[in-house]
Amino acid sequence: MERIILLTPWWLSLLAGLALGSFANVLIHRLPQGLSLWRPASRCPACQRPIKAWENIPLVSWMLLRGRCAGCGWSIPWRYPLVEALCAVLALSVAWRLPLSLAWLVWLPVVPLLVALAFIDLDTQRLPNTLTLPLALLGLAGGGLSWLGGGEWTGQLPSPLESLLGLLAGGGSLWAFAWLGWLLFKRESLGAGDVKLMAALGLLLGWKGSLLAIFLAALGGAAWGIAQRRGRHAELPFGPWLALGSWIAFLWSDTLLSWYLDLVL
Repeated sequence: MERIILLTPWWLSLLAGLALGSFANVLIHRLPQGLSLWRPASRCPACQRPIKAWENIPLVSWMLLRGRCAGCGWSIPWRYPLVEALCAVLALSVAWRLPLSLAWLVWLPVVPLLVALAFIDLDTQRLPNTLTLPLALLGLAGGGLSWLGGGEWTGQLPSPLESLLGLLAGGGSLWAFAWLGWLLFKRESLGAGDVKLMAALGLLLGWKGSLLAIFLAALGGAAWGIAQRRGRHAELPFGPWLALGSWIAFLWSDTLLSWYLDLVL
């Protein structure tokens, strides 16, 4: 019985992650087109045949259907199972980082929002307010729960003061970089969506996690730009790197900061 209780957060996170991954696919497909998230029901993009319930089980249905529509045989893009698997892995990492607690409940919904934002930014170089706003609300909820609660149930959430400092450090830093880029190059170097995204993530990460996330995102984005041989004026989506840097900061900020301080001092 004790072993089952210990495994409960992992199973809940896995199942929730798969379900949230399916929802993330809906967000990625419909939001950029301005479509309703609820109507019509899921259907094949090629033949418009409604998808039956058994055909819509995350990962399982894709494997049973061998990656093809049951009606017209349309090849289902790899992105669909990839997003579902990615959300499941990220949800499991939440269970690894946090106990089954209020902090777990705050961070689990972050998974599909961040994944959807990253893929939408890759496709359209836009970060919709309809996704960054819920992230900010989760950050505010985390700060509020931390203030009301305490102990192991909310101990992993930043305090209201830390959330506020994270908002200023995350959003404020990127806003300053964007303003400086415009001043120096007379062109937009960072979009407003990037600033809003990092401000929302700052509420969740606190100021130290936010600054670490920005550093990691800048490092990853620069390396990717060099690898792609893009010119210095080429436009690169920064949202996916902010999402990746923030998740690394969420999982290992204390370890990485301690390692850095030991290295420097």
